[in-house]
Amino acid sequence: MLQRVLTILGFLACCHAGAQTNPNLETIRDILQVETAPDTYPTPVPGTYEFALGNDIFYLSEDGRYLIKGEMIDLETRENLAETRRQSNRLRRLKSIDEKDMIIFAPQSEAQYIVYVFMDTECPYCRMLQQHIDEYNDLGIEMRFLAFPRGGPNSPAFHRAISIWCSKDRQQAMIVAQEGYEIPPQRCPNTVREQYATALQFGVSGTPAFVLEDGTLVQGFMTPPNLARFLAKHAGS
Repeated sequence: MLQRVLTILGFLACCHAGAQTNPNLETIRDILQVETAPDTYPTPVPGTYEFALGNDIFYLSEDGRYLIKGEMIDLETRENLAETRRQSNRLRRLKSIDEKDMIIFAPQSEAQYIVYVFMDTECPYCRMLQQHIDEYNDLGIEMRFLAFPRGGPNSPAFHRAISIWCSKDRQQAMIVAQEGYEIPPQRCPNTVREQYATALQFGVSGTPAFVLEDGTLVQGFMTPPNLARFLAKHAGS
């Protein structure tokens, strides 16, 4: 990552010296080795632009000379502008995922909150969460599960996740797997690898990891009452 960023810096310093407009990163798509160059956005600081690579936020001077990696804080409002951009990026990515590629446990009545949950079948706290899924639903929380087998591709958890996502009854397969039982191996076109990559891009480092409707990332297990209180407080903040 650092070498790629330094390459960006060198390229922009060469090709955008003296520029007075938003740097066009599309021209360095090949250098970044990505299909689409990252979008850039003007910041409240004149002459400074923002872009993201994965979960990392960078700030670039319009002449391409200065590159800053880190947090930008508005000291007047106390807003972390870098985290706001991360939230926006997470939300945009989540909106692009088809609901049919998630395993959804929804309340019987209309949900008050929707929470996206990255899970791993080898995670004890994910199993605990699954055991209380009805309680989350009873509190008006819709849980939308996505796969994050922490061992990575080709790990037992990764193949187990594929079997869950390829089962005819995904909910039941997840319940059985989370109770510690093996499920029949299944194979089909699936998005487990894409979901795993998305979690890494979001900065997920453990499970369960919750992503709220505004893109906020919350890592670590919360009991149903604690999550409900957190969501209510977060919605009112």
